[in-house]
Amino acid sequence: MSIVHLRASKLAFLSVGLLSVWSHSGLAAEPYVGARIGWTHLDSSRTHTTDEAVFSARDGLRTFTPGLELGVIFKQDLALRGYYDSMHADFGSDVNKQSGYSSGVDMLFGYSRGVYLGFGVNHTDIGDQHATGLRGTLGYRHILTPSLSTRFELAYQDGFTQSTELSDAYLGASLQYTFGQRNVTSARPEPQSFSSSQVRIADADGDGVADYLDLCPNTPAGQAVNMYGCSAYQARDGRFELDIQFANNSADMTDIDRSELAMLAEHMRLNPEARMDIEGHTSSTGAGWRNRQLSQERADAVKQLLVDEFGISASRIQARGLADTQPLSLTDPASAVNRRVEVRIY
Repeated sequence: MSIVHLRASKLAFLSVGLLSVWSHSGLAAEPYVGARIGWTHLDSSRTHTTDEAVFSARDGLRTFTPGLELGVIFKQDLALRGYYDSMHADFGSDVNKQSGYSSGVDMLFGYSRGVYLGFGVNHTDIGDQHATGLRGTLGYRHILTPSLSTRFELAYQDGFTQSTELSDAYLGASLQYTFGQRNVTSARPEPQSFSSSQVRIADADGDGVADYLDLCPNTPAGQAVNMYGCSAYQARDGRFELDIQFANNSADMTDIDRSELAMLAEHMRLNPEARMDIEGHTSSTGAGWRNRQLSQERADAVKQLLVDEFGISASRIQARGLADTQPLSLTDPASAVNRRVEVRIY
């Protein structure tokens, strides 16, 4: 393995490896690992010389490019990743195959919003040339589960040798596993068995949830609470309905009880392993395609509010729109009560 190869590998992995260790120190970051597969269009100026004959790289997305990726996801839709791709190219003909590699480090912006942009440094070594240059990426990330997601990317890079400028393009997909934050919590002692006549369990706010389980210890008297002792959202079939009102045919929130969102955010902070599904709903008024679009916009609006104002990592939240498929009012599907957002925590 050449010195250039070793340096490029270190560039792609050691810096991100250090950040992965740093992310476990308690700061708000989540490391991930991914498997990549793609094809590269090599610049026609790339050549391979054999037996004093010079062959140019074949045109088109012909260079098979599988690889691995390590990264760290930060708050506010920002991620840093390093990658190493193995390259297998044709020079002149299908029988004249050569192997090489491509590696680099990218900063990704808008990473948790679906579509994202990336800018970084790349080193590609294949054939007679090896070049280091700048690389731009346009990608789309689709979340499958809180830990698993797929990504699709189109990248363009300009590399420079001593005498030649080389421009390559990449099209690929990847499967990513996010580890999430790992915070150690103190173990609760095993409860001792006593009869109700022997022990009186403390419940300072009288909401029916014992203090040692109560995440909202100062709930006002008379308010209904969920299993965590919070009245910020009311339980219904494992979901919690937020008290947020939307204007008709709009994702603008006309009335927001931020105390509800604050208690929801507090629950997420106290339970760092928890993940959240936000479901947007509409009334039956309007066309089906618009209801699907509108319900997604409402779920996205609530997600963005939790990220921007309450500091919840966007990677822990999945937002989706269910249109008018689950109305609360079956007798009046057009009722305003059906224009709502619900949350499921797991």
